[in-house]
Amino acid sequence: MNPYKDTQLRPYQIESKEKIYKMWIQKRSIMFQMPTGTGKTRLFVSIIRDLFDWGASKKIVVKVLVLTHRIELIDQIDEHIGLKYGLAHGLIVSKNREQRKYSVQIGSVPTLTRRLSNWSDKEFDIIIIDEAHHVKAESYKKILMEFPKAKVLGVTATPYRMNHASFHPEFDDLITSQPVLNFNRQGWLCDYEYYSIKPNSKIQHGINSITQFALDGDYLDIAMLNVIDRDEIRAGIVDSYFRYARGKKGIVYTINREHNVHVCSRYIEKGVRAVAIDSKTPVEERKKMVNDFRHGKIDVICNVNIFSEGFDCPDVEFIQLARPTKSLSMFLQQVGRGLRPADGKNKLIIIDNVGLYNRFGFPSASRKWRHHFEGKEVDYTPSGMSGEGEGRNVVYINDYAEGEEKIEMLHSSTDEEMFVEAPAREDIYIYTNEREFRYYLERKHFENGTIEKIVNGLKNDVDSIIKSKYNSKHISVLSMDDINSLELYMQDFDSDLAIFEINKQRRNILTLSLAWYIDYLKWVDAGCVDEDFDIDDKRGIETTASKEAPKRSLEEVSTEIAIFKKYNYTVPEQLLQELDSIIKG
Repeated sequence: MNPYKDTQLRPYQIESKEKIYKMWIQKRSIMFQMPTGTGKTRLFVSIIRDLFDWGASKKIVVKVLVLTHRIELIDQIDEHIGLKYGLAHGLIVSKNREQRKYSVQIGSVPTLTRRLSNWSDKEFDIIIIDEAHHVKAESYKKILMEFPKAKVLGVTATPYRMNHASFHPEFDDLITSQPVLNFNRQGWLCDYEYYSIKPNSKIQHGINSITQFALDGDYLDIAMLNVIDRDEIRAGIVDSYFRYARGKKGIVYTINREHNVHVCSRYIEKGVRAVAIDSKTPVEERKKMVNDFRHGKIDVICNVNIFSEGFDCPDVEFIQLARPTKSLSMFLQQVGRGLRPADGKNKLIIIDNVGLYNRFGFPSASRKWRHHFEGKEVDYTPSGMSGEGEGRNVVYINDYAEGEEKIEMLHSSTDEEMFVEAPAREDIYIYTNEREFRYYLERKHFENGTIEKIVNGLKNDVDSIIKSKYNSKHISVLSMDDINSLELYMQDFDSDLAIFEINKQRRNILTLSLAWYIDYLKWVDAGCVDEDFDIDDKRGIETTASKEAPKRSLEEVSTEIAIFKKYNYTVPEQLLQELDSIIKG
């Protein structure tokens, strides 16, 4: 299938499709991670369109099942498939007549689980799971077991389970996208300001003292209510809105229905146009409230985890966290609802009244998704992260005179811009991992000459091939941390005839240097870096913008250019410059 056919996608979505298609060749089931607000639904619906077109060209019917667990998500997918991509499809949902004649079906997990015997003869070719971090539930497992031959794609912003369960065997492998911070910098997600309570505040101590937990491992509702659902704290929640987000429209996340009504009532008492929504709100009433919110008739929606997944309203201007949680997934899903950019919106305000920053760090902190995919625990508390590397200055707060906590800004996007625009040297930013990679090679007892050969192989050979053949905007392998992407490049280097010949011409430097860099990333990912490692204190480890590779002969360079032309590939600019340099003497 051609991942480039859908020209309406963003560049990173097209790149993600290419990774998925390549991995599907080798593996049956894939989990794909991409941050909230970056267009996962648009991506997998585009994949469905590609599957439909590919089947039509081969005169075969590709049967696709899309699984999700909430009516809001079903409505969103239904709109994308039908209105935006023009594909006829059926819905397997409660109180809806099934239309089995369609090759594409959108299924509610609870409904399909009850009706599974009616669909066992369908033999779906592809199953796509939205919000795939729920896949460990028995209902999902039952559906997957019914269609063992289907290829599976699970999409999620957070491949994470609170009990640290692995996502095997439901998924064979994980593909990760670029981190949230990159999307912020590129403008695909908006900047934000983050306000929170102190880690040593009275409220935080109260939350930390909770000893009652639900079956999923999160705080028990009644225990949270005893700490949070008090008049003075509810007053502080609304007061912080007036202090930091007055007049803006946003979403408040609360503990349960009782707490939700209490907080919403406080907002209404203060003259704010607010509504309360929970799982018992009738569907039509809920839709009307959401529609009024989208059109500016309502300013604040107080909800009980209804809008943690799949809610799409880009002009949300503030997110308020009034519900403690131990779940990284819930935290990122909730704040992610407000990170979509919109006209007239230059930043999101995040008001954290329950100190989730003190447990998880900033929303744009780097996450070890492969660790979570494999079921490993990670410490994201600011003290456990050894600095997030984003140029953020954490400013904690003073208490109210009456002993309750007000909140102040922890992060402004201005801090981040200063960090991005003022690196000590441009090459250090481009070759982010070079120093540590050189140190790793030293630990492997390579001689200096071999280290130079491997590093220059990445800079002068691998980078030029990737930029020429795969991604014209590629900067450097030495700034990449995505093992999956690099392994896919490695596979392609071995299977593509032109690259195979180039690699052979260059004495296998492409695969040699890339293989060692992948080994280095796995070493880092496994947590093998010395705790006392100081990258700036290693003798002989220097980051250079480019140490010149040994000069080659006219015959060598001409041979490589001929290989590219033989296979109708664009000749890398660097190679043409090298030829010009040789000819000019």
